[in-house]
Order: sequence, then C-alpha cells, then structure tokens
Amino acid sequence: MRRRRQLSEVIDELYRILKSIEGLKGVAIRKYFKPKDDQQSEYVAINCLALPMGVVQSSYANINVHVADAMEGVPNSERLEAISGLILDNILSIESTLLLLEADSQELFSETNLSEHYFNLRFRIRIKH
Repeated sequence: MRRRRQLSEVIDELYRILKSIEGLKGVAIRKYFKPKDDQQSEYVAINCLALPMGVVQSSYANINVHVADAMEGVPNSERLEAISGLILDNILSIESTLLLLEADSQELFSETNLSEHYFNLRFRIRIKH
C-alpha cells in the first residue's frame, strides 16, 4: 500500500527546490510564514492548501514573493518581477522525486501594514507515488 504524504513533506520539498535556485541565494525562504521578528525586506513564504488523503493526492501550493515597497504604497515592481521570474523560470525544470508541479496563476497583493507587496505564485501539485 502506498504511503500517504503529509503536508509538511510537500512544504519541505518546495523549500528544497527553491533553495536550489542559484539566483535566490540572497533571498530568505520561509516555510508557512515570516516570523514576526524577522526584518528581511525580501523573502519568499511557502504554504500549501489542504492536502487530501485520498488515492490521488493533489492540491495547490502558494509561493509568495514579498518585497518592501519602493515608496509608501508603491510596489517595488523591479524586485518583485526579478525574484518571481527566477522562480517561474526554474521551478518547473527542477527534478523532484515527490511532486509534479504545474503553474496555475500569479496575483499581486498589498500588505499595507507591513509596507510591502507580494506576488502570489500558485502551483497545482500532484504527489508522485
């Protein structure tokens, strides 16, 4: 019988994949969220929607690229696009023994209280058995 994968295994694999992208070496990568005491102006947060425990395990993963605003309320589009571009250009070509990834959507959000904007990069994931 195939072993059902846990949500933490999906997050760990996405973390491993992102850490292997050469151009992201200076960007902090966080599992689930950014710690409140973290002062990074650029970071990536990984999370995943509910992971079904059925025979076919598929879900959606969010890779959120956060960048401090260029000016109050104005996104730093250059950095958002550079970091997101590195991820989008590389993530689908990195081999994973656990996941099959498919790009789904990209959306820009504002975090006014943190003076930052972020791109939500959403990927459909399927667990390899």
